[in-house]
Amino acid sequence: MTPDFNFPDKTIVPILFKEIIDSNMMVYHGSTLDDFVFHFEGEPWWDNSLDVNDIILSESFKKGLEKWLHKRYDYAIKLFKEDIKEAGGWPVPAIRVMNKEKEWINTLTKNQSIGVFWAVYIPNYKNHSAYGGDLDDNKVEFFMHSKITPDMINWIETLKSRMDYLNGDTEMEIQLHKDAEINLHKIEDAFGNVLEINESQYKS
Repeated sequence: MTPDFNFPDKTIVPILFKEIIDSNMMVYHGSTLDDFVFHFEGEPWWDNSLDVNDIILSESFKKGLEKWLHKRYDYAIKLFKEDIKEAGGWPVPAIRVMNKEKEWINTLTKNQSIGVFWAVYIPNYKNHSAYGGDLDDNKVEFFMHSKITPDMINWIETLKSRMDYLNGDTEMEIQLHKDAEINLHKIEDAFGNVLEINESQYKS
């Protein structure tokens, strides 16, 4: 595939808008609409006489949010396409960083779930997020490498994450469908050493 894969068009924005309004969150692991309201204090829908919940329920806010989402969609898609192109196109190299006990790698079995949160992998780019808890004396970082095709991607959650005004610009996130089939190319430790794995086929 080429970097010219047709991304979801703007007809997806009303779906994103409804999910954001219904959940009161930009994305379920990201910022809330309360955060959004205070971050954009002073916008036309801002009203000092209302508390934040009443602002969110107002038609003025909803219209403003939907208008912002259309603009944010254009921006997020532009950055996403740039990520894909810089990474070499589809299937796109992807990385997932996990904080696990040192013995975890020896427990991996075929079709085991290894997570839905991945990021576009661009070598020497250091802003790849780790999911899986804080490091402690019993845990190490595992860097898992794979390649992702468009059909593996949960576009609703991926776009909501990339459109989040707080972290969407930097995390380069790709969220996969649950139980997508993943072929691991390699796992590295924090020092870049390639680690042996028993299987290569897993689930997200």
